[in-house]
Amino acid sequence: MDRQTKSIVIKDRSTGTPYTVIVTFILTAIVSLLIIWQVESHNQDSRRSDLALHAHNHASLLETLLNQSLSANYALASLVRAGGGEVQQFSEIAANLHQHYPIVSHFTLSANGVVSEVYPLEGNEASLGFNQLEDSIQNAEALLAKESGLMTLAGPVALVQGGTGVIGRLPVFIDHNQEESFWGFTNVTLRLGELLRTANLDTLSSQNMAYALWKLSSDGAPSQLISSNSERIRSDSVDVIINVPNGAWLLKVAPTHLIFESGALALKLLLGLFISSLAALQTWLIISLRHDRAFLEERVTERTHEIFQAESQLRATLDAIPDLLFEVDIKGTIHLFHSPKKELLLAKPEDFIGHSFDDFLPNDAKVICYGALNEANEKGFSSGKCYSLEIDNQCHWFELSVSKKAASPDNLPRFILISRDITERKTNASSIERLAFYDPLTGLPNRRLLLDRLQQALAWNERHETKGALLFIDLDNFKVINDSLGHAVGDLLLEKVAIRLNAAIRKVDTAARIGGDEFVILLSDLPEDTHLTALHAERVASKIAQLLRNPFTLLDNEYVVTSSIGITLFTSGQASLDEVLQRADLAMYQAKNAGKNTVCFFDPALQEQIDHNLELSRGLRLALDYNQFFLEFQPQVDRKGALVGAEALIRWSHPELGLIPPNRFIPVAEETGLIIPIGDWVLRNACKQLQIWQTLSKAKHLTLSINVSSRQFAQSNFVEQIKACLNQYKIDPKRLELELTESMLVKDQNDVITKMLELSELGIQISLDDFGTGYSSLTYLKRMPIRQLKIDQSFVKDINMDLDSANLCDAIISLGHSLSLEVIAEGVETLDQFEYLAQRNCDLFQGYYFGKPSSADQLLKLIS
Repeated sequence: MDRQTKSIVIKDRSTGTPYTVIVTFILTAIVSLLIIWQVESHNQDSRRSDLALHAHNHASLLETLLNQSLSANYALASLVRAGGGEVQQFSEIAANLHQHYPIVSHFTLSANGVVSEVYPLEGNEASLGFNQLEDSIQNAEALLAKESGLMTLAGPVALVQGGTGVIGRLPVFIDHNQEESFWGFTNVTLRLGELLRTANLDTLSSQNMAYALWKLSSDGAPSQLISSNSERIRSDSVDVIINVPNGAWLLKVAPTHLIFESGALALKLLLGLFISSLAALQTWLIISLRHDRAFLEERVTERTHEIFQAESQLRATLDAIPDLLFEVDIKGTIHLFHSPKKELLLAKPEDFIGHSFDDFLPNDAKVICYGALNEANEKGFSSGKCYSLEIDNQCHWFELSVSKKAASPDNLPRFILISRDITERKTNASSIERLAFYDPLTGLPNRRLLLDRLQQALAWNERHETKGALLFIDLDNFKVINDSLGHAVGDLLLEKVAIRLNAAIRKVDTAARIGGDEFVILLSDLPEDTHLTALHAERVASKIAQLLRNPFTLLDNEYVVTSSIGITLFTSGQASLDEVLQRADLAMYQAKNAGKNTVCFFDPALQEQIDHNLELSRGLRLALDYNQFFLEFQPQVDRKGALVGAEALIRWSHPELGLIPPNRFIPVAEETGLIIPIGDWVLRNACKQLQIWQTLSKAKHLTLSINVSSRQFAQSNFVEQIKACLNQYKIDPKRLELELTESMLVKDQNDVITKMLELSELGIQISLDDFGTGYSSLTYLKRMPIRQLKIDQSFVKDINMDLDSANLCDAIISLGHSLSLEVIAEGVETLDQFEYLAQRNCDLFQGYYFGKPSSADQLLKLIS
């Protein structure tokens, strides 16, 4: 018989035996229950009949007592009719009736519904004068009796004289002029308690019976509880209807306990179950003895199969786990092991059993493994400890998880040790760290790691009273190489620069790339003496500059790269991280401005200038809102000294700093972009002034020139702004002159020419300011609609002392005239300068010799 067949046989026998025992138990129990049921049913019927008998007897007695007592109304009514509504000797008659109706409380006569006679009077005096037809409680029953002509039973009601009772009320009608008319009522009042006692309802409690007497409503539902000896009547009650005048009462009688005697019934049931159990036990013993040996054999077979399946499951589970698993003792001796990856083992599998960690592991790994075993021995478990092994010339990392076994065969603590290969996780973590803290192109620390190391350097300086230095390096003209040779070559250059930077510094120092072609060198742990620190930083910077000047080989060609290096020294507590980096950056820009390929230390005066510029930029934003700007006008004259126009010059009246000259705030406005709204303000106010001059006969010939910045001119809607101003102020376009610088003309010449042509078509005059100081070219003079050249004041001031300046002025005048351009000289401050230029046929003049910048009113005085 195979394993599966044996399993089926075992199952059949194990289920067959209980089935037979259960069937035996059930059959015996059914027979016992049928016998008990028959006996109890007979007893129940007997008790039920007894209960019904008691209920009917009490109901019949109660109904009889009511009818008998209420019949006294008819006798009283006869007396009233016989006397024509008058009853003589009522008390004697009522006393005689009372002897025949002992449970009656009292008799009353109520003419027109008002109690006029009552017997017995004692104790019932309060009822005299009581009007039944008007009483809110009894009037309904009284009206019903009057209208129906039949006797009614009211109650239970609270009696006027006290207590609770029921009232039998009979309407009396007498002949009056051969017609029956309502006389009133005769009343028989029964005390409720006396009525119920006479009906023996109080004896039911002693007979273990509960009752409830209800008054029924017209729809037959209980509406008012009259009396009860129990708070709750069982649902298996016997109900008997008691007919009363104009209604019915319901008497409910129920046992105070189950009709079944629970104690006796439970005993009988237990006896039946006991007999059934004995029969079932006997059956089970017989079957068990017959199959015991075969069952035990089959059970052993089943358990063997289960163990085999468990071993197979465990083996499959272990094979699915990629980790190394060992069972070891506290001494590190290996007793069992499992490894699906034999390539991770340091020895052959057969060499492990019986040997300890000392035979295989290097010292560092041994210390960690024994540490994990000792921790697990104390706490029951250990996890998270990591060690590395060199396997096939590759570094592998493993993480340990150790759990202590509950018992050991040799009394030495034993442990299950799992060693997981986490090499890939370690590699990924290292890659993530490099992405977060290192520049992916050069491998140098990035800005985040640089700031962290700078923070450490500041803390080190504070603890050890040392200094540090920060070198900010920017490659000169890197953009040219990057744009001309391509980004791939640019990246290659940056990689090679990084290698040279690392070669120029100590191991304790840091070379970082913070973006583009910008590098930073952090020099740590320098001497406290500032002079020595500065010397060291300067030597490192010079070394770096020299290394970078050595040719780089890119695409088989050599390229020379220079650098601008800014240096700042720092110690603890002097500045924040960002401030230190900003100072080095400023020093680098100072090196750039000094001509590049040089080294500059941070100058506090430079920082002061930057702070001042920041203050100016904040003030400029408010100056427009608070109308702090105003215009002054410097006169322009011809060779005869006649006023022909003026140049509008902006001035700033600062509420705290006073009058700030344009050369202080215009560069800041250019840098911050505020030059655009400021330029728009100048344009509008100049047009407004021209509008005023046009209304004056002596001034309407004047022209007004304004300076236009490159950023303002580069706006796509600049020409539309000019048109809007011309339309708004209705001025002659020929009286407005725009002064442009040469540097503006070399940027996007097509756009510049297009805008200048559009302005020329409007009639706007264009003057080339500071001619000769920038990118002078005959090409743009020929292509662009320029009306005037303006000789820069730097040439004019030395015209009588410097031959070169005089020759330049002569050349500009000759060039302008040859191109039919008007020439104006600015900065004319002496008579000699004016006469020299006038002799060379210079057309117009501007300078302090003719007048300083002033208000429009002061300017007009020059006309006269």
